[in-house]
Amino acid sequence: MKKSKLIRSLLPFLTVILLYVIFRLLQPERFGNPNSMYVLIQQTFIHSILACGFYYILSMDIYDLTVGVNAIISSMIGIYLSNLIGMPGLFIGTILTGCLISFISSFLMVNIDAPPIIISVALTIIYEAFSVLLCSGNTTLSVDPAFRFFGKAPFDMIPGIVILIINGLILRYTKLGVYIDAIGSNAKLTENVGVNVKKYKTIAFICCGLCTGVYALNSISYSASVAYATGLSSVTSIFKPVMACMFAIAFKKYINPMISLFIGCFILNIISNGLLTNGLEAALQNVVVGIAMILLVRFSSMARKFDVVK
Repeated sequence: MKKSKLIRSLLPFLTVILLYVIFRLLQPERFGNPNSMYVLIQQTFIHSILACGFYYILSMDIYDLTVGVNAIISSMIGIYLSNLIGMPGLFIGTILTGCLISFISSFLMVNIDAPPIIISVALTIIYEAFSVLLCSGNTTLSVDPAFRFFGKAPFDMIPGIVILIINGLILRYTKLGVYIDAIGSNAKLTENVGVNVKKYKTIAFICCGLCTGVYALNSISYSASVAYATGLSSVTSIFKPVMACMFAIAFKKYINPMISLFIGCFILNIISNGLLTNGLEAALQNVVVGIAMILLVRFSSMARKFDVVK
């Protein structure tokens, strides 16, 4: 039993090594050099922030498609405020907007007697229309280079490291972490034992919004600009975070979910970069991503099935 648990604990790390070796052998000149791996690690820390936020709500079996457009709008509001009051405006605009949008989404999804996925689709359409209005006829908005403190290494990794550590402690040692697992396992039973399910769902959404705001701050500093979204195009930006969350759920019995979440993001980035260096067409890359998502859904559902929350 202990040996089986040890093997499963090491499996994510072994997967990273295996994928690296495979792609390195296939493209020794184009994949896996120190500089490219360093860039992948930077990107992984940034993506992990959004995945951390999504983990709170996905653990409760809620799929919120507004997270991607929330990051876009938060970035835009941060840019506008940074033009008015400087660097503090970028911090305030991104983080508070992220929390506010998540709170609005949570209020509707928690209190309206309808599947959350349907409400999130409707809200995503509304939020995307708002992102178009914020661009005022432009395709993108750009942040002043003077405010891109988190845009260069090693500073671009600091927000991700901090968010991963804090969330890891919250999920492991606080009542919120226990209740999130309980609600995800059996919301009705959790409510019957006296837990205010609506309250903790709202708190989880706000935590997601906080992480989304930090991601917006980090992302806009890294990329320097943000574009509006239409036609549910913002949903594609959450595919990797969602898959990383499913990876974390599948291995949460063996590894702290924030560690496995980071590894999941790193694995996805290695696969994307490895396929790109091997010249695989974008359509075929999407096929691989789709298959990976199906497998992760299966594994995460199996992990949830055998959850026991005390």
